[in-house]
Amino acid sequence: MLYFALFPSRLTIHCPDLLHCLQPCATDPAQVTIVLPIDEALMDDATLLISRGGYALVRIKPHGRPHLVLYEVVVESLRKNRVLLRASSELQQVFKSAPRSPLPASVCFRFVDTYQHMHWAVERVSLDVVFPIVKEGSADQWSIPSNRYLLNNSQCCALKQMLLPHPGPPLLILGPFGTGKTRTIAEAIKELITTQFNSRAADYRILLCTHSNSAADHYIKNYLHPFLTESQIPRSRFKPLRICWEKRFINTVPEKVLQYCLLDLHTGKFAIPSKEVLQSHRVVVTTLVTAASLAKLDLPPGFFTHIFIDEAAQAMEAETIIPLCLAGPNTQLVLAGDHLQVPFYQTQ
Repeated sequence: MLYFALFPSRLTIHCPDLLHCLQPCATDPAQVTIVLPIDEALMDDATLLISRGGYALVRIKPHGRPHLVLYEVVVESLRKNRVLLRASSELQQVFKSAPRSPLPASVCFRFVDTYQHMHWAVERVSLDVVFPIVKEGSADQWSIPSNRYLLNNSQCCALKQMLLPHPGPPLLILGPFGTGKTRTIAEAIKELITTQFNSRAADYRILLCTHSNSAADHYIKNYLHPFLTESQIPRSRFKPLRICWEKRFINTVPEKVLQYCLLDLHTGKFAIPSKEVLQSHRVVVTTLVTAASLAKLDLPPGFFTHIFIDEAAQAMEAETIIPLCLAGPNTQLVLAGDHLQVPFYQTQ
């Protein structure tokens, strides 16, 4: 019996024995095809998440291996009540070496283009941005009054590093839940906005990416909206742009956040900004995967002076690479997350 878990962003099929789903490939008998049945009640959702030539992830525990391993498979076709997957040569070796005992597996499908965006980013990211050559010398720090922010010493130290006038290598901010990583990033963005408002010499463009929509909405609702509402900074000049996936339901977005989103007046759905629209905003907030739409606008390298990635430890490595394609040699990169966060476990 197969078990299905359907979420707004993914469909996961839990198979108690993947070996029973193997069939010889029609075009090459030496290869095997994974044939997964799909409940007819889920076919409408499956057609949105699964497409021929797309990708899925198979999570299994190979024989003799102590941990679960992820393998990427390609969708061959989606039929009336089943999906056919083409296994990689590495995964086929796992099948051949597996004993006759059951081989439990989970197959995860995400939005049709999600994995394609990751492949696109991996092929285009500049390693000079990820691993820059660091020049020796003393680091300049901004002078920030200690009583200006309600931050502790470690948060103030991180804030100063994020605001260095001369960008350094990617900055990692690590800490468990509740240590103020999100707040520190928000204070850095507010400080950059304030500096640009008070100085004609400053020319900042900020991209803030999160793993989830709720976290991106949180930045707007709890930090940037109150800041622009209560401060003397003109909202028209520094109004952040919240970019949402086109097919996200509008009723899932808080009202305070919706006023910062870009909507298509003809379809009533969320819209992806053009290059001209993007140039008129100094702060852009979106998710890691949706940032792929910006990377394809033919923006010049280093268009954003600062790129912040929150919830970096929750995302796949390839997801975090997507916004890095927008970085240049003078872009300050900041990645925050909890690298020791306990994963999700489910008991019987």
